Amino acid sequence: MLQFPFWLAAPTGALSPHGFTGCDRAGPYSFSSAEKMAAFLEHHKNVQWATRLVDRYSAPAVIAKLAENGFSMLRHDARENGSDGADIPLADILTALQPHSEKDGP
Repeated sequence: MLQFPFWLAAPTGALSPHGFTGCDRAGPYSFSSAEKMAAFLEHHKNVQWATRLVDRYSAPAVIAKLAENGFSMLRHDARENGSDGADIPLADILTALQPHSEKDGP
């Protein structure tokens, strides 16, 4: 699972991942360090990216927006060319962020 905070790079040049070109897979990508993200972005200068630092408090809204835009996964800590890394379903991230509800009384 992701550790917070993490850096997020999401393509902005297309409304959905289906129209995205210029990388071996449609984003979004997450990174454990700004240096890893910078190396990835340097390798993909032909794509417009929105970047941000995501913390535990902003994550639910950010992940929900990605899902709303048609994405179902993000790739964490990919290499510069977008390969490798761990594919993480956005639904798994949202589930992990949900507060555990306490049982009501009898």
